[in-house]
Amino acid sequence: MNLRPRGNPVNYVKLHCGEPLKNLAQSSSGDKTSHSWSTKKLYTVEVLSTRQVNSRREVKVHYAGWSKRYDEWRLEEDIVQTPSSAIDGNSADFFQFYLLTSIKEKLTCCRKKDSEISFSIPVPKKVFPDFVERINLRGSSHKGRTIYRFESVASAKESFGNGWWYRIVNEAGDFCSIELETFQVWFNERPCLEEFDCEGNLILSHRGFQAVVRFVTFKGNKHDLSMLLTKLT
Repeated sequence: MNLRPRGNPVNYVKLHCGEPLKNLAQSSSGDKTSHSWSTKKLYTVEVLSTRQVNSRREVKVHYAGWSKRYDEWRLEEDIVQTPSSAIDGNSADFFQFYLLTSIKEKLTCCRKKDSEISFSIPVPKKVFPDFVERINLRGSSHKGRTIYRFESVASAKESFGNGWWYRIVNEAGDFCSIELETFQVWFNERPCLEEFDCEGNLILSHRGFQAVVRFVTFKGNKHDLSMLLTKLT
């Protein structure tokens, strides 16, 4: 369950989006800083109780990973339910297929394109950790998120089989390949979709989760193919 963010500044540290972070440093009551909340990000909460205030229904929420002193009453309509299709799903093979297909599509020999490639793929929440474990990726924390990399070039080749990380684009032997040491992938929650009803009221819809992929490419021609083939062995 997630909470729609406030539009006004609050008097405590901005909450983490998505899964709760453990052992976060809390600001003391004498050292509170005002932060603006994003209008699209969601924050994981637990509903503790409900009450009726005039014609409005309110819920008392606890912010996952934070002290109980941050518990507060919020309007029930502030709660944005995460659809089950974004959390569970038997689509590991489906995700891997689109991951590898998307990688191949990004491997082009256009000299005008940046060598650093970044793209995202929708993925059910429960599929990604199983994928990481199956491929044996190594995770490290960076700026509040866990980034996964291959243990080595050898493990990268073994993960999906030889050939997934390069593409020979024509008969002349021009190719584009991934510098496997730069391959990174991480998981996050997509920003909410904003729209308005006929009365001008804001409506936020959950857009599910995604895997973000980033890597650096190397472009070469038939004279460099020997180097590419060396990486295959």
